Amino acid sequence: ESGSAYFRMEEYKRPKFFTEIDAPKDPAALGEEVKVKVRAEAYTGAPVDGAKVSWRVTRTPRYPSWTRWCWWVSPVQSRTEEIAHGISETGADGSAMISFVAQPDKSVSEDLEPIFEYAIVADVTGGAGETRSATKRVSVGYTSLKASLSAADWLESGEELEFTIRTISLDGDGRKATGVVKIHRLKEPEVCPRATRGEVSIDPNRWGPGEVVKKFEVQTDEEGEALVKAQLDAGSYRLVFETKDASGRKIQALLGIEVVNPDGKNFPTKRPFHTSAPSWSVEPGNSVSVLWGSGHEEARACVEWYQNRKLLRREWSAEGRTQQLFTYPIKEANRGGITVVIRQVTMNRLHQMQRVIRVPWTNKELKLRWEHIVSKLEPGV
Repeated sequence: ESGSAYFRMEEYKRPKFFTEIDAPKDPAALGEEVKVKVRAEAYTGAPVDGAKVSWRVTRTPRYPSWTRWCWWVSPVQSRTEEIAHGISETGADGSAMISFVAQPDKSVSEDLEPIFEYAIVADVTGGAGETRSATKRVSVGYTSLKASLSAADWLESGEELEFTIRTISLDGDGRKATGVVKIHRLKEPEVCPRATRGEVSIDPNRWGPGEVVKKFEVQTDEEGEALVKAQLDAGSYRLVFETKDASGRKIQALLGIEVVNPDGKNFPTKRPFHTSAPSWSVEPGNSVSVLWGSGHEEARACVEWYQNRKLLRREWSAEGRTQQLFTYPIKEANRGGITVVIRQVTMNRLHQMQRVIRVPWTNKELKLRWEHIVSKLEPGV
């Protein structure tokens, strides 16, 4: 085997000035002119006048996270395009104005709630030939608000589950909003599908929404947050939050969840293979629990526990079950972590999950503290 790499060595030159791009004074809007100021200032505090400013603006669409898996959305791509460029010169105050029109990408549907990120790059070259660059990003969308939903990874039936709603501006600041949260049970396939590469029916995020089992009216606070609590039976669900921005445009957020019943005998969802755990980090003296389940009428799983590639234990799921909670006691000798491997063969398809379970070295954490020692010893004492 062989390889090569190249590098350049240049004489270090201490920079004499820096460049900054100010945020737009007026809120940016799609289809309207955006103006930003570029400033070049020497480290002595004096403005750099007569400097050449070469600038360009690129546009990149950003999409809500739910567009990656929604069953009704075609795959989308975030392509970057240059939409404007120019050359100007700094004035006596060391600044220059850059203006461009924030044109949206017409090939992107408004229904996807895209946010267009405009990256403004300015290269300022002083009289001595020194060049300093700066970048400013401005986000503009069809709406003035973004919404999101979040929940814990482990959701257990019979318990009060918590879901967090967040509404923020395009710049990430919290905003108050009023809306409705609906929890849909998903429409499962009639028969658990045979796992095939690219098969959509095995992904619950691609299933359509079914009946509404819960509905809440919510209002986010000044920080843009609200909490919803609900009890749900085991199964696959989708949360949908809908609200409107100041201009009346509809905004939504989606979240797919799986609620499990670890005491159940059979897995309730038509998914070929499922694994989850309350936590993937465990301290010695406790036990790690991993849930396996399959939507097939008949299925068995082989579970293996390893540490440093050494097999610690192998076990099988019980016959007649399509769901089982496996536990392993964690000891001091397991610090550094262990690995669990779960395999299932159904309909001539191998399903496999391998996951590292963290057992941290909390008994060897380095603790630091500041102390101030004043000596009271004086001559003659």
